[in-house]
Amino acid sequence: MKFLTLLMILSFYGILPAFSAQQIIFNITPTGLPPYMVKEEGQPDSGIMLDVLKAIADRHDYSVKTVGIPKKREVQQVEMGKIDAVPLAMEWVPYPEKYAFTDSIVKARDVLFSLKSTPVRLENIKVLFGKKLGTHLGYHYPTLQDYFNSNKIQRSDASSEKEMLGMLVFDRTEVAVLNELVGKWLIKKNPLWHQLFFISEQAINQVDYRIMFNKNWQPFVNLFNQELAIMKKNGQLQEIISKYQ
Repeated sequence: MKFLTLLMILSFYGILPAFSAQQIIFNITPTGLPPYMVKEEGQPDSGIMLDVLKAIADRHDYSVKTVGIPKKREVQQVEMGKIDAVPLAMEWVPYPEKYAFTDSIVKARDVLFSLKSTPVRLENIKVLFGKKLGTHLGYHYPTLQDYFNSNKIQRSDASSEKEMLGMLVFDRTEVAVLNELVGKWLIKKNPLWHQLFFISEQAINQVDYRIMFNKNWQPFVNLFNQELAIMKKNGQLQEIISKYQ
């Protein structure tokens, strides 16, 4: 009883900030996915998704701690409550109803990258017939799978987006399908690539990129969505995105 009375007195005088603050454990895979999640040696974690989460969390007395769980384990870790949140699209998760998803933060668009000397414009899917298409190892491309199966488009896997662009440079592929912002980020970071690539305006596929929370965080997700709507209207969200373009 005396302990509870002491807690009430300390809380009244604002001496217990550690008890009121809550921590969100947010996963960024060891390699990251810049510019959505950026891991650079000697630098604090950053990226569009983390910056948005921190901006909203800070306003409501939440702190954000990043961890580096491998991609293949992160969904299970969220379900078990060992981590609280990861950046994901609903379309990438089995049984998304088991989790609490934020509203869309940014569109994740898969577009075509080719060399400016031999540009590939996405007028229709037939422009890829007979071509060797750079793809990411382990990634699934629903709109293209039937064409891979029928060999109308030849899939050529690489282990990273950087390697995919390198395959274009060295003529090992004719065109590659990459996330638009990821590809632009890699080109921005490599001065030798600045004038090499043509990027299609149309997308092969696009999804809404969100943050997925453990279901217990639904009240915070509701609050997050309210704040996110404000950030979209006042330009703060676009300001964060623009930092990485």
